[in-house]
Amino acid sequence: MRVKARNFALFAGFLLAWHTIFCMFGLYESKRLSVRKAEVLDVVKATSLAVVIVCVAKFIGRLEMVTPVFLSIFWFISTATLVLSRLTIRYILERVRVRGRNLRDMVIIGTSHRAIRFARNIEARPELGYRVLCFVDQDWGGLQTFRQTGYPLACDLETFPHLLRE
Repeated sequence: MRVKARNFALFAGFLLAWHTIFCMFGLYESKRLSVRKAEVLDVVKATSLAVVIVCVAKFIGRLEMVTPVFLSIFWFISTATLVLSRLTIRYILERVRVRGRNLRDMVIIGTSHRAIRFARNIEARPELGYRVLCFVDQDWGGLQTFRQTGYPLACDLETFPHLLRE
């Protein structure tokens, strides 16, 4: 098979199209808080749309190599490879985070019962890799209930920018 400039340009176009589609489906963003099923579904949607682009390019560019069998096998292999690699990486990162590496610090704004429940949910799942450092809130009637939880209250909202700088 000879490599022509047209083939190279077509390949570069496919790379750009796939990159754009993966960006649209958020596949380059952190998926720490998303469930596995949603991530797998995003991969399936992205690869399906990308294969449709290849199919359209077949008719526009008269690509003889692209047949229905090729498209089916290509979709299956690309989807399976992406799903398996992402799930493997997710598993490895979860194990690393449980061991105290690759952690992110979290400051929660507010001290309501929902904020406390959110903090407890985050702490109950160490594989997410988040550490709740403190809470920030104004003085209000429910603050006494918050203080009984044992979580630290770092400052109020007015001094919060100073806390972030420090």
